[in-house]
Amino acid sequence: MGNSASRRPTKGTGIGRRRRFVGAASLLVAGLAAMLAGGGATFGLAYYRRVSDQASAAVITDVAVTGLTTSVKTTSEPLSSGLTKWRADWSLCWDKTPNAIGYDVTVLTSEGISPRLRRLTTPCLDVEVAAGEAPPERVEREQGIQMSIQRSQLSYKVRAALPDNRVGEWSREISAGEDLGAPPR
Repeated sequence: MGNSASRRPTKGTGIGRRRRFVGAASLLVAGLAAMLAGGGATFGLAYYRRVSDQASAAVITDVAVTGLTTSVKTTSEPLSSGLTKWRADWSLCWDKTPNAIGYDVTVLTSEGISPRLRRLTTPCLDVEVAAGEAPPERVEREQGIQMSIQRSQLSYKVRAALPDNRVGEWSREISAGEDLGAPPR
């Protein structure tokens, strides 16, 4: 009655079962390969190597970053709908550390400390701390609410990275959006 190539095997033959098993097994193998390669899977070996490499054998010195300052830059633009599109960018800056080859930044959230360090080459970190669209009379209020939430949930620490696998001491925690004052210019 129809093309025999389009017919499914009958239940008792086992061919369909084998195809499903091979399909499931290939998905499992592909998933394991991605994990071992560190393809974004939290349990990948590359992830653990990366974290342990960042923390392994770094010699901590008494060098500390100094001159911590913060600033907030806000921008806004009116939209044709009558709303205002706005955003607030927060900058954390510090004095250059003599002999530093970079600066390690770690993120602290309400869920814990990130195991991944971010290496910066300049003594400044810029983060968008709030953004949205609102009627012009509510922009300041919305911005204040979002920045307050960020301050309670997101903080940063910074340290100098020095030659020969040496690092400085971590700074104190600075909450995102916290006002330490702007540097004198």
